[in-house]
Amino acid sequence: MSFIYAEKTEIKSDDEVFNLTQIYSDTKTALIGAYKSNWSNEAYKLISKYGFTKCINISPKLSLSFAGNDTGYAHDFLRWIYNESEFDIETAINKAYEIHMSTDKDNIEFILCYADDNNETHIYCIKEKQIHRDVSSAWIGSYAAFHKLQELRMKDDFSAQNTLSLFTRAVEECKDNTVGGFIICDRFDNIKKQFVFQERLEAYAYRAQSVHYGEEIVFSRPAETGDCTLHFYEDPYDVIIEFYQNNTILLYTSRYRYSDKDTNNKNTNHFLLPMIIDAETNLVLPV
Repeated sequence: MSFIYAEKTEIKSDDEVFNLTQIYSDTKTALIGAYKSNWSNEAYKLISKYGFTKCINISPKLSLSFAGNDTGYAHDFLRWIYNESEFDIETAINKAYEIHMSTDKDNIEFILCYADDNNETHIYCIKEKQIHRDVSSAWIGSYAAFHKLQELRMKDDFSAQNTLSLFTRAVEECKDNTVGGFIICDRFDNIKKQFVFQERLEAYAYRAQSVHYGEEIVFSRPAETGDCTLHFYEDPYDVIIEFYQNNTILLYTSRYRYSDKDTNNKNTNHFLLPMIIDAETNLVLPV
């Protein structure tokens, strides 16, 4: 099912006010009902373990997110839009709505985030047989995860700066086994004027460090200590996560595949699917 949440908030910096538009998504993907023969062995194993990204930057100024019981419908939209030589946002919204209406309402839901010619962002949500236009926030996917997010927001001094931590907790604590995996953050960069997957560093320490005044805190320790450090790189089209302790990169991409079987699969070739890369050599690692 997955869980995606998008929001547009005003941020004040000195005398300047600007809009911050961000989209948060999990990666867990259930292959229930999917034919194993449709995938290469490598792709099937990696998707079963790491899922794939439900948020895709189609162009510098258009981001698509999707959730539902049958994400194959999302690929129908991707196939259509990548085959169009040109399109406007209304045409894209109407096509997404047409696909949503063609099946059970829980099979596919969409969020489209769009930046206009003035770089003003707009959020459109297609769910429950309706189009919600130009909203300040939207969610699709797991109701349990959204309910948990709302519960956490009520308890927390909520602001745009801590949405990522609250979203992460909601995914972890909602008790919905259809959501999980890594948390991906997409945003509109007001300087670069495009959507990018946001850079961030996450460090998990499972053994406490004893430090005294004047001593340095080591944020990235070796695997022997039970630590894990994840570096999410900024990129407009691929999701790149480096694991420092074992020098590997988890790459979600549509540009590379493990085998011709996946490259030629017209039902998945626009999805950002996982690959494992050696961080030092950039060599693709066996699964």
